Amino acid sequence: MRAAEEAGGDKRGRQAAGLKIHRGERYVHVAQAFATTGNFSGATDRAPIDAAIASDAERRHSAGHVSRSHATENQVG
Repeated sequence: MRAAEEAGGDKRGRQAAGLKIHRGERYVHVAQAFATTGNFSGATDRAPIDAAIASDAERRHSAGHVSRSHATENQVG
């Protein structure tokens, strides 16, 4: 927000910000739980998200791919 103001933004730049969602790897499942126009609360049960993340982790592990996540140890799986 500071960068936007320094680049010539007006006071509205101090009151709002945009968020770009990257839908890759493990975060795609979390993004699917975000609130939408049709479901303003988003997902209220985290169990399907955790199950989808675990399933993808197992698939990567089985394929021998190293995790690039900084949230887990950088190891196979």
